[in-house]
Amino acid sequence: MNWTRLFFSICIFLSAASSIDAQDWAMEAVECERQVFEADNPQAANEALIRKALCYRKMNDYSKASESLGRVRMYLMEPEERNELLLNKALCSAKAQNTEDALSCLEQIIASGMADVVEMGRAILADPELPMKVMSNRDEEIVRCLRCFTCMAERPTTGTRRCAVNPLIGRECEGLELVPAAKSKKVYVAGGGVAGMEAALTAARRGHQVTLFEKSDALGGILKSEQAIPFKYEMYQLGVTLERQMALAGVEV
Repeated sequence: MNWTRLFFSICIFLSAASSIDAQDWAMEAVECERQVFEADNPQAANEALIRKALCYRKMNDYSKASESLGRVRMYLMEPEERNELLLNKALCSAKAQNTEDALSCLEQIIASGMADVVEMGRAILADPELPMKVMSNRDEEIVRCLRCFTCMAERPTTGTRRCAVNPLIGRECEGLELVPAAKSKKVYVAGGGVAGMEAALTAARRGHQVTLFEKSDALGGILKSEQAIPFKYEMYQLGVTLERQMALAGVEV
């Protein structure tokens, strides 16, 4: 069976059926799981698992979509089809913030000989140190792309790139290194939102003794409200990442 053709056929079907609400997709996912359980051969089970993964993708539940694709028996597939599935699993894992699993899928594609290198675009704009952080097991420090397309929208206006989470992008000619301050000072920052945390981080990295004041019991500012929204979870996680970086930089809260 041509699994790649099947995958894209289902994608087209789901795109055409965009009027179906989340409850219907959830019911379809349950039906697919029943078909997996009752399948009388591995190929039928694979087909149901792929449909189930795509149902979860339609609901923006990328974690469950990646899990479903991980259950597919890839040994039944041709190498090209297997790599296509691994790539889709990597994309789902990345959107589910499971960087380790996403990179594992990409490493398997390289190991198979079907690709010599895997490149990342906007993820590297958001955090140019992403590969080094992954290699040194510092996933908690990765600043993840929000998929906000600021990098694309700014091009016609400024003639360069801009990034909502990386203020240095597009300003490389001005210098990327933070110059240590001639004299260390005590710096107070009011407000634990994104701007406040970024300001505190910059001051701390320049060698100042930084204290950040936040009136609420949690940092993150408006991003705290995004925690309960699946497709905006990356925004909430940005606040968590900056808080982690502040702790490592010695910022007192």
